[in-house]
Amino acid sequence: MKIKFTNAGTGDVIESPAFTARCASVPYTYTASMDKTTYNLGDIATLTVQFLDSKGNKANSVTAPGSSTYTLPMLTAIDYATTVTGVTKADGSLVYKFTVGTTGTFSAGTYTGTVNYSGLTAQAPATVTYTVKSGADTTTNADVLKSIVALIASINKQIQALQKLILKR
Repeated sequence: MKIKFTNAGTGDVIESPAFTARCASVPYTYTASMDKTTYNLGDIATLTVQFLDSKGNKANSVTAPGSSTYTLPMLTAIDYATTVTGVTKADGSLVYKFTVGTTGTFSAGTYTGTVNYSGLTAQAPATVTYTVKSGADTTTNADVLKSIVALIASINKQIQALQKLILKR
């Protein structure tokens, strides 16, 4: 879209650069999504909440969706606020950052979290599912035991080979 203005007194025409305009209503529902499906301990996770108006269009960024409650296991908020004063992006979305498993007890696994805005009662809380891993060595005790057994078998073969050499002399 461009805006064009003609000065009635001089006839001069001023035209704006092209820009994208959209028309939408206040937030009515929302979706939530994570930037990845799997995170390692210490990663930064990004949660995007997309607000939609009653017709399914991306909501305007004028009206606040109300206070929020996030339950996201193994994630610690970096820039999350429970009271949202307005949708921060022009596309009708909010973006939050979290650290993965950096406080409390860490347990690798798959988790489902919830995102809820009290001012938007047209839907149940949105859910997001993600996996967290330690990012460390994933060797199990069974793997270690298997390697030890193989090492012992190899040593036994070497001892037998040495015994044969000694007996030949």
